[in-house]
Amino acid sequence: MKLMDILRGLPRSNGDWQFELGQELHGAFGGANGGVLAATCVAVARTLAPGRVPTGLDAHFLRGLTAGTARVVPSLIHAGRTLSCVTVDLFDERDKLCTRSTVTLVQRDALHEVDSIGDTGPPAGHVPYAQGRAWARPTGPVCVFRPMSITDSGASRSLIP
Repeated sequence: MKLMDILRGLPRSNGDWQFELGQELHGAFGGANGGVLAATCVAVARTLAPGRVPTGLDAHFLRGLTAGTARVVPSLIHAGRTLSCVTVDLFDERDKLCTRSTVTLVQRDALHEVDSIGDTGPPAGHVPYAQGRAWARPTGPVCVFRPMSITDSGASRSLIP
């Protein structure tokens, strides 16, 4: 089974796509899971850059996508010799923009081969979490609406030497 089959994606004559994203694809907060939306954007972007592989995704989840029919609008913004860039907008049944993504795709032969399989160990200069120093609490207001900081959790550590 292919991803487009799972997501029930159908191309439309104008270049847009239609997806039936049911309740079974929703996360804990009532909307379609972000991973589902990201996968939808990548799958549609691949249709505008055949033969290329996705190497980057920048997804902005602007509002929750409720169950139902989603309209997905891809646009090829760059097609070079080895790299393509596609924007993908995902709209809900009310035609409200829910997700805007940019997907980068490249020719496979332009990628560097990985010369190691599996765990390569920590990078040079790696600091284990337990040896990290606690983040300093910022002075002054952190947020107008909720005056707390990530440092209030007591678990934040800087791992930069």
